[in-house]
Amino acid sequence: MVIGDWITLVAVIIALTLGVLALRQTNHIQKRQYKHLLINEIIDWATEIVKSIRTENIPIVGSTDLETARKRVLGNKFFQLWGLDAKTEYMKYIATFFPKVSDKLTEVQLNLNTLSKVFWETADRKEEKFEDIVDPYFRRLDKSAEEVIQLAIQVKTKELI
Repeated sequence: MVIGDWITLVAVIIALTLGVLALRQTNHIQKRQYKHLLINEIIDWATEIVKSIRTENIPIVGSTDLETARKRVLGNKFFQLWGLDAKTEYMKYIATFFPKVSDKLTEVQLNLNTLSKVFWETADRKEEKFEDIVDPYFRRLDKSAEEVIQLAIQVKTKELI
């Protein structure tokens, strides 16, 4: 081999090395972006739960008494949450990529299930103090969803940036 062949061989090796390094860097960036999207989905889902609980959608009382109106508000909140519960299994799957968030997300799921059970039992029995019975479960769910948001934000800022 002449010196020109060696130079060509070294140039090819350098080009291949740079190409492999560029591909690895691109792959790493794409994985981070994918995780970023996933953690954002968890944050959005938990935020929707918190908004559903904290939004006061007081109906016009009109001919109904205040307690009936309050029951309607709680019913509206519950059915908004019930719709968000459909995404819980998907959120649990996403959370497997973020073990710190996974446990808190399981807590949210348990709180959603407990709220659902208590809501239906209380509604079926037509309890007088419906609001007093169901309200603590809404507050517990609100707290656990807020904790998921805070933890997900910590994970997002520490691990993904």
